[in-house]
Amino acid sequence: MNIGDKVRLLRGTEEGVIIRVINENTYEIEIEDGFSFPVLKSEVVLVSKTEAEHFKRDSSAQQSSSGQKTFVKETQAVAEKGIYLGFEPKGDIFTVWMINNTDYELVFKIDELMKGTTLGLHAGHLEAKSSQAIASKSSQNFDNWSDMQFTCMYFQKGIYKSKPMLSRVVSFKAAAFMHKKGTIPMTSKEGYVYQLDDNPAKINADEIKNSMLSAKAAPAPKTDQKPGSHEVDLHMEKLTGQKEEVPTSQALSYQLAVFEKELDSAIAAGRDEITFIHGVGNGVLREEIHKRLSKMKNILYFQDAQKQRFGYGATLIKLKD
Repeated sequence: MNIGDKVRLLRGTEEGVIIRVINENTYEIEIEDGFSFPVLKSEVVLVSKTEAEHFKRDSSAQQSSSGQKTFVKETQAVAEKGIYLGFEPKGDIFTVWMINNTDYELVFKIDELMKGTTLGLHAGHLEAKSSQAIASKSSQNFDNWSDMQFTCMYFQKGIYKSKPMLSRVVSFKAAAFMHKKGTIPMTSKEGYVYQLDDNPAKINADEIKNSMLSAKAAPAPKTDQKPGSHEVDLHMEKLTGQKEEVPTSQALSYQLAVFEKELDSAIAAGRDEITFIHGVGNGVLREEIHKRLSKMKNILYFQDAQKQRFGYGATLIKLKD
């Protein structure tokens, strides 16, 4: 395959043109609406000129002899809900999908709400029962993503039940985001999913922040701890109960959210001390925890905990009375 070749995604219905060869295994393709994104060589297939001409003729044959398209009157909508936002992880990049699983056509726009201004990200049209890749987002600095506003208008040809315009603002926080993993509707891709037309409370920014604060850490191990002490294991498999590998930036944000929640709970409960088991790894989590502890007023001191048990993989925090 070469630059300029037309290709189709094997796991979707999108077609595009190769605009750049990133490396021997990866191409950058541009789809019809001008959006471009990287794909693996193994995930695309070349569209032959013969096939393209065949479908072009079929499309022309559906027009009337007068040259005008013939529209079939559609029935009233059956599926009135089912608008989703999907994030498909690909290394350190998320491919963002807009999914319309309703019987309405959608005219939509997506804005990023920045301080004092609005950045337009995408606008377009989405057929009923269809999906579309609309953007790419870096997983770096996840918790610093700006809020995104989604505005949709519903439409059907012929007589249909009118619906008010949908407008939602979504905030992204790791602790809430991690619990939304599943299959992205209509794409068969694994990722993280928000339903935009569900109960607004489920995606309201304040509610998402509250869900972050209520994220539950794994129960502390049953050890012979003295009264007033507590252990929290910050390894991702302990916190989520899943063994799937999570992108480093997402894991760090989630672990730090649990760390702060558990530390606040220990202070509020009047504990004498608390131990966080963070592991050795590359030392980033340990360093970030120590940096935050050094700025807190309720901390008497902190140190590496029981090196015979944890090595340098845990931190003991003594709390002020």
